[in-house]
Amino acid sequence: MSTIEKLYAGLALERKTLFPLQVFTKFKKTILILKTYRCNSIEIFRGLTFEAFERKLKGFYSVRVDYHYRLI
Repeated sequence: MSTIEKLYAGLALERKTLFPLQVFTKFKKTILILKTYRCNSIEIFRGLTFEAFERKLKGFYSVRVDYHYRLI
């Protein structure tokens, strides 16, 4: 299980993380929005910046967690 999965599940971590706790809080909020709303309606959340990838990652989509991080 990855560090992000452990934090999302509320499990304890063995070591320090590379990301600030604020990023994980925003990550959980973003996941909750994605679980609650359908993909075609998340566009109403302008801060998420829902985008489709091209070239190597064609078929994948991303949303913004915060200014520096995106969730694919």
